[in-house]
Amino acid sequence: MENKCLYPACEQVPYGRGLCFNHYQSAARFVKQGRTDWPTLIKLGKAKPVRKRKTWFLDQPIDGETE
Repeated sequence: MENKCLYPACEQVPYGRGLCFNHYQSAARFVKQGRTDWPTLIKLGKAKPVRKRKTWFLDQPIDGETE
């Protein structure tokens, strides 16, 4: 697991999709504006896919999530 943001020269801890909070917010803004999309960013190595969360105790998908 990466301990730092995917953005070049950023040493911050990842918040989501491999990006720190600030860079995640920037990417999400571009996605919302229609300037890019998550699949494209993932393909370019500029973001990671969403991790599926699992319950800590049961190790089963949370309601509505699939493996």
